[in-house]
Amino acid sequence: MAIQPIDLQTMYSQMANVAKQVAHQQNGTQMANTLNQQNVIQQNAEQQKTVQKTAENESKTTGLKSDGKSSSQSSNQKSDKEKQDEEEKSKPAEIRESYLGQHINITR
Repeated sequence: MAIQPIDLQTMYSQMANVAKQVAHQQNGTQMANTLNQQNVIQQNAEQQKTVQKTAENESKTTGLKSDGKSSSQSSNQKSDKEKQDEEEKSKPAEIRESYLGQHINITR
């Protein structure tokens, strides 16, 4: 089966339509890829914000007091602490020199 000139005429007239469709398809895939990339970037930005917020909240809740104990104690632990404070107050006061422990002799 040979190609006749009439067949070529119809092909040439439709080439413009085919070229438009191919261009739209290529632009459509590029546009879809661009939208997907933008969505991923936006989701990453949202995740970064949420992680920072939780880190700030955790740092506030895990505070330590000057005695090294956690700041969040139950009522039973607080009552035990109060009992220990009363016992320490009832003990006789020890006299200590302020310079002890400040100078370390390493000449030996």
